Amino acid sequence: GIQEVILMDTSRAMLDRAKRLEERHRAKGNNPPWPAMRYVQGDEEDLPLAEHSVDVIFCPLGLHWINNLPGAVAQCRRALKPDGLLLSALLGGDSLQELRISCALAEQELEGGVASRISPLAHVRDAGNILTMAAMNIPSVDMDDVVVRYSHPAKLITHLRAMGETNATKTSRRPIRRTTALRAAELYHEHFGDEDGMVPATFQIVYLTGWSPHGSHQQPARRGSATVSFEDLEKAISEFEHEDGPTNSADGDTPSSSNAAGISEGSTGAGQGSPGDVDKSDTGHGDKSLGGSSAGVIPR
Repeated sequence: GIQEVILMDTSRAMLDRAKRLEERHRAKGNNPPWPAMRYVQGDEEDLPLAEHSVDVIFCPLGLHWINNLPGAVAQCRRALKPDGLLLSALLGGDSLQELRISCALAEQELEGGVASRISPLAHVRDAGNILTMAAMNIPSVDMDDVVVRYSHPAKLITHLRAMGETNATKTSRRPIRRTTALRAAELYHEHFGDEDGMVPATFQIVYLTGWSPHGSHQQPARRGSATVSFEDLEKAISEFEHEDGPTNSADGDTPSSSNAAGISEGSTGAGQGSPGDVDKSDTGHGDKSLGGSSAGVIPR
């Protein structure tokens, strides 16, 4: 079982709060035995973990605040023991696309220019490269779109401030003008509003999974060891298609084949409900049995 959990955060107040919660639960006395807890104040860009010291690192919705994301993931790999696991979730580049577009249109219309009003975020296509650059084995990337509906764009801004997810980009451009913000809210309703007056906000969650290198991991075959060439493969496929051929229905409808599979990507839509309702796409995630003595946790 888990023997130790290391909780790391940049905020001492958050660590103190977590420690009080731990003490409160331990005082009840009827909970399963807790592992040893250690609270460390630190930064993901300067990870205060010794080399090969933890078995698992969880980083939920924190890595999108990192300036040097590949470097932070590389530090996680360094802290993991061989065959250790990194599980991370971060906001992806399509997050808050409705707000981004509305602000850009309003600024272009009223001020004649566009400023960055949303913090830069990594796109899904970049996530796999980040794991590869950090020399993680068996890299895996997955994605969910979570759509939250609000009664007004101002409610979304209030929600973002409460989450601590407002724009922290250093810029010389002054804050958005009130008139521009009001126009952005109007455009938000015009372009993205639902018939019931609600407005959606998309949060794209990108999941990164990678394993610290270990000899037991599957390795690519030695270069030149293949026994079948691409020409042989192409020939076999052509012969199979020629022998099988399309099967036409008797009434002339569109042909169908039992060996064809339809694949549809996960999609989301805003359902009916109160402000803050969530519509989440279902995405499958692979799993692997975990075992170890300690786990590093990087919350946000």
